Amino acid sequence: MNATMLRLSLPTFLLAAVTAQDSGRPGIDFPVPAYSTGCTFDSTRGALVLFGGTVPDRGPRAALWSWSSKWAFHASPPTETPEPRNAPALAFDAKRGCVVLFGGDGRSGPLGDTWEWDGTRWQQRATEGPAARTLTRLAYDPERNAVVMFGGVAGSKVFGDTWTWDGKAWRLLVEQGPPRQLHGMAHDPVRKALFVFGGSTGVGEPGKADPALLSGETWTLAKDGWRLVTDQGPGARDHVALAFDPMSKQLLVHGGFDGQKLRGDTWGFDGKVWKELAKQAACGDRSFCCLATDTKNKRLVLFGGFDATGPKNDVWAWGGKDWVVAK
Repeated sequence: MNATMLRLSLPTFLLAAVTAQDSGRPGIDFPVPAYSTGCTFDSTRGALVLFGGTVPDRGPRAALWSWSSKWAFHASPPTETPEPRNAPALAFDAKRGCVVLFGGDGRSGPLGDTWEWDGTRWQQRATEGPAARTLTRLAYDPERNAVVMFGGVAGSKVFGDTWTWDGKAWRLLVEQGPPRQLHGMAHDPVRKALFVFGGSTGVGEPGKADPALLSGETWTLAKDGWRLVTDQGPGARDHVALAFDPMSKQLLVHGGFDGQKLRGDTWGFDGKVWKELAKQAACGDRSFCCLATDTKNKRLVLFGGFDATGPKNDVWAWGGKDWVVAK
């Protein structure tokens, strides 16, 4: 990952830790902690799937791991694997039963390639479509029978376009919505709608946080484009993740960065109103964690992210009132 993008995706007080922390030996039984790992839940194989991210002092990686009570590493030839990258966007295409990967930040800058993982091997599916970018989001939308991509950043440009992927080609759905990077996006099967929360609306000065760029808005993707639902709730923050909780039948968000500090609160959203569920959750303050709906065990799981000590590689499950270590 290049230095400019690293500074865009990490708060100021963590920049030194990226170059100073020793992550130890590469993972054998579990993944080495890394920043900005891509994540989704593979419902066909009943496992959390992780790819990419940046290991301190070692740069971006191209490792593929899955977790279903225990970790498994999936090796593939370098020529048949997406190149190492930071912050790739991943989503599970429930209709076609595969994991879709788009973009991220490679060693030479933002990427614009599309790959799919079928549980056995990677296959590059497209090099044309949305402009190269990182820090974007993907989510499968059953109402549109496609994977939806929204936002992201490349250099000083923050994107507000929306695209759909049907397994064959990308199609531009909305040319311009609210520009976002480091946001959360998820589909709510109860409300049958796609929602976006938080994120950053622009690119500030490298190495310096700019709270004025942070958003606390919640938007939904309507037939005629993006519609603002509310600007009330958890408050402005980026480095967030959003996912559906089968237990409470609502979307949840945990943590993030509010421009001054990492957050450790968890909130639920019923399609109209946000409600704080845990002021200081057991999993602690953390940013850029992965949230995913575990359809096998009908629960919401949280993986990794980073706190003031550096990147994490732990897995938690939402228990209704707080997070518990997942088993």
